[in-house]
This record gives sequence, C-alpha cells and structure tokens, in this order.
Amino acid sequence: MSTFDLLTSTLETVLSLKLPFTESSKSIDSPKFKHAQKVIQVTDPNEEEERYRHLHRFDGECYPKNISRRMLTTSCVMSVAAICAFAHECYLLSVLVCAVVLCSINYWRKPQRGLRRNIDIMNSVSVSSFHMLYALYAMQYNAIAIQYIKLVLSGLVLFGCSKVAAKNGYQNVDSFFHCGMHLYGIFVNCWCYTQIYEYRSIEYAIQR
Repeated sequence: MSTFDLLTSTLETVLSLKLPFTESSKSIDSPKFKHAQKVIQVTDPNEEEERYRHLHRFDGECYPKNISRRMLTTSCVMSVAAICAFAHECYLLSVLVCAVVLCSINYWRKPQRGLRRNIDIMNSVSVSSFHMLYALYAMQYNAIAIQYIKLVLSGLVLFGCSKVAAKNGYQNVDSFFHCGMHLYGIFVNCWCYTQIYEYRSIEYAIQR
C-alpha cells in the first residue's frame, strides 16, 4: 500500500468518527438537554432539611398554639353575630353566620394550608358578599345600606395589615390584626341587623 492510500484511508476513518461526535455535541448543546440537566439537578441536602424544618416548625401548622388560640377564640365569639341576627329576625343571615363560625373554628383549631383553609376563605368571602346584597335589598338601597357596604370594605384594611405582618414574620402583630378583623365584623354586622330590623318595623308601621 502506498503512502497516499494510507493517508486516504486514515482520513476516511477520522471523518467517519467525527460525524457522531459532532451530532452528540449538538444534542448536548440543545435546549432539551439543558432543560433535562436542570430537572435532574440534585438539590443541596442542607437546603432541603432547612426547608422541611421551616414548614414543620409548628408541627405542620401555620402558627404556634399560643397565637392560633387567639383567632380560635374570636372565631367562637362571632357566634354573637348569629344570635343577634336571629334576634332581629334576619334568619337567613343567622344561618350563614353560623356556617362562617363553624368553618372558622374548623380551620383555627389546627391552622394548616389545605382544603380546610380554602373552605374557610371561600365561605367568608361569599357570606360577606351576600350580607352586602341582603342589606341593599332589605333597606331598598338607602344611605344606611351604602354605609354598611363601606364599613365592610373598610375591614379589608385590617386583613391587609394582617397579611403584611405575616409576610414579614410578625406573627403576634398578624394575630392582633386578624382578631381585630373578627371583632370588627361582629360589630358591623350586629349594627346592620339592628338597622334592617328598624327599617322593616317602620315600613310595617307605614303599611298599617
């Protein structure tokens, strides 16, 4: 075999080996391969342990017992609003407030993220919305009904302050604002029930 034939065969062998190497390098640089690298990237065990401890620092609950008991207490106190609604002949509102009390107690007895928390939030929002609509209908869109809606919406300030405090780690401040929101709701709703009762009494007297 001549030197030229030897060089030619060697070059063909190198070229045949280079092709798969080039294809594999392209596949390594591809977005799919990079995405797979991120997916299978191993997390630092220390970070995982720290995250687990943070999530379970209160035995899996969002608050320590001495703080969550405050919200549980004011949740029970909200039953005063249900009694007040019943006494002023707002029977449907009384039933709905009882549902709010039960859902709130069910959550705050062991506050954890999940279904119980979502049910409590959805129930509270829907019942509050119904209260505003009921007040508008029962008092024929008068100034007192509008004032009640303004008072209800003002309670969102307490909720917002509670969330800001919770986000910054001030759980005691968070609980004070949240308990204040519960008590504020009791006061505003009881005032609304008395106004609805008085309005109906006046309307009934006029019709007679």
